[in-house]
Amino acid sequence: LLNLCVHPNAQRLGYGRRLLSALLLKGADAGADKVFLEVRPSNAVALRLYASVGFEQVGIRPAYYQAENGREDAVILAATLHQQPPR
Repeated sequence: LLNLCVHPNAQRLGYGRRLLSALLLKGADAGADKVFLEVRPSNAVALRLYASVGFEQVGIRPAYYQAENGREDAVILAATLHQQPPR
């Protein structure tokens, strides 16, 4: 998953969760087994969202993001997709 963004005026209204759920279903329907993403460790809201839908930390990318005072790591997360039965 490369980018998942919700406009600041629409955050905390469930749009991110619905968008993420739709993307995970599309991936499973397409036959994907896993999905990976990166997030700043300072983005606690995103980390909680991802954990709530089954993402787990699988690594750290040191000094990945530009930050106000230098660099910030990226937390690498992965989730296993559950294949849907044929429709």
